Amino acid sequence: MQGPTMSACADDKFIHASEPWIDEAELAHLKQAIASTWVSEHDLTRRFEAELSGLTAVRFAMATPSGTLALFCAMKALGLDPGDQVIVPDLTFIATANAVLLAGGVPVFADVNKDTYCLSAAAVENAITPRTRGICPVHLYGIAADMDALMPVARKHSLWVLEDCAQAIGTLYRGRHVGSMGHAGVLSFTGNKTITTGEGGAVLTNNEPLALACRRLKNFGRTGRGPLIHDHIGFNLYFTDVQAALGLAQLEKLTAIIRRKQEIRDRYLQEFSGMTEIGFPIVPEYTRPVHWFTNLLIEKPEALVEHLQKNNVGSRRFFCPLHMQPCFKDMGLDLSPRPKSRKAFEHGVSLPSSYGLTEADQQRVIVAVKRFFA
Repeated sequence: MQGPTMSACADDKFIHASEPWIDEAELAHLKQAIASTWVSEHDLTRRFEAELSGLTAVRFAMATPSGTLALFCAMKALGLDPGDQVIVPDLTFIATANAVLLAGGVPVFADVNKDTYCLSAAAVENAITPRTRGICPVHLYGIAADMDALMPVARKHSLWVLEDCAQAIGTLYRGRHVGSMGHAGVLSFTGNKTITTGEGGAVLTNNEPLALACRRLKNFGRTGRGPLIHDHIGFNLYFTDVQAALGLAQLEKLTAIIRRKQEIRDRYLQEFSGMTEIGFPIVPEYTRPVHWFTNLLIEKPEALVEHLQKNNVGSRRFFCPLHMQPCFKDMGLDLSPRPKSRKAFEHGVSLPSSYGLTEADQQRVIVAVKRFFA
């Protein structure tokens, strides 16, 4: 098996669930940014955006301060008005729903498919009302949602589609990069993502008027810097060349990161293949995933998380379903049960899956998991 070959550390070293791969490559790019004195959004940001556009095969990429603000920017550019509804998967990180609220809309929680845990087209169809304006599928844990099922529903009801690819840079759907099939897509580069700029995000689109609207929203309502004349309402959603410097170095590593994450997952599958107590989410044939985390499906996930913690191994539960989140209970939203997302939450655990996970450290994780079931 290829991958990091650092010597095994002492058994008391804590193995984090997720760590970025940062070394001299990032430092070299950062020195370039600092030496230029253009640490705010400038040429390196334009280069980073161009490389994102090339990677994802979309015409336009606009960097933003975070993935949440990328969602906000895209929704406002798509014309979301106060009170408009946006359908989001019930099983996702809360930022997907919070961005709808930030943009003035109302999130509507739809259940997920039982195998991939991505947004269900049938559940979307049942959730549409006269106030629905858009659908926001999430490519959960780096596995693509079934866009061939979701896009016809959107077209039938004249809805826009905003793909949340925060966990899925590098993921393909039938050979196309996620984020390139809907009206727009978004990426996230926070510290635990496949690649990171510390914080950061990006809007992706093939639609030139939509890209122009995003540029205006990023820039206080202007199409360019200079004259302080603002024809539209906009905000400060600038990126920085410091972040772009990190991002350019990280993009150079992306292929190696994706390959290593696949190796890590393959080893977990091999080691746990004979254990009836452990299952894995299904990866459909239509997607080439990027395994942000390797996920297990077990009977008592919280007990395993606690056991691993005692053995100095980090892990995480699946996302808490949105209909179960305390912060939404007094907002008048439909919080009725979504059984498939709840079942996923009640059984899912994410194991350490970072590029820097050594073979020795992964063996420690495997042994700890096996001891739990023994």
